Amino acid sequence: MAALKKSVNTLSASSTLQPRRNHDAGITEIILSVSEPPYALALPMLAHLSRNTGGRWLTWVTSTPLSKHTLEEYGFNIENLRVIYAISNEQAKWITWEALQNGNSDAVVASLDGLSSKELQDLEAASLSGGCRGLLLRLRG
Repeated sequence: MAALKKSVNTLSASSTLQPRRNHDAGITEIILSVSEPPYALALPMLAHLSRNTGGRWLTWVTSTPLSKHTLEEYGFNIENLRVIYAISNEQAKWITWEALQNGNSDAVVASLDGLSSKELQDLEAASLSGGCRGLLLRLRG
């Protein structure tokens, strides 16, 4: 596959966004300890990502309620954050694939259970096609 080019995008996330290529596109899996409060280790990292999106979205696909107050306490840039609530794991997989493929997000974060190798490959392909990083949060255990 041809190398992906990183381009400068001066649009804000609240504007109409155009897809761009991200040289960091691909899927990264982050394994979290079940002994920690949900997302405790990931929140500072995701807050950093929300402040460095290059004018694109940080999209978080979740079934867990996220408090705006908590996100602000961790330093999230709420203007660049798009939270999408999924009602099932299957819906979350589809939404994650769509968000990665769309190319309007700098990164798409999701907690997905029971991914097959094929589903992971499909998410990787969508990430590369959309020029978007994918972060899959999983609990150990």
